[in-house]
Amino acid sequence: SSFEESPLNQYRILLKQICNELDIELIDLSIPFQSDYKKYQKNFEFEFDPHWNNHAHQLVAEVLYQYFKSHPIK
Repeated sequence: SSFEESPLNQYRILLKQICNELDIELIDLSIPFQSDYKKYQKNFEFEFDPHWNNHAHQLVAEVLYQYFKSHPIK
């Protein structure tokens, strides 16, 4: 099954709709995670633990850095 049909994506779509309705900005990490996985084929969780590993934390840090760099606090 593809990501578009997955329960995770259905949840993401619903979350985006709710955020839009409430005028809350959402930083969607699904595209950076997908792109990174296609490029490096590295897992984002520990082997025996579902929490994010160092690779995932680094990716999220980079995404957030770029976001805040392009959206300065007023």
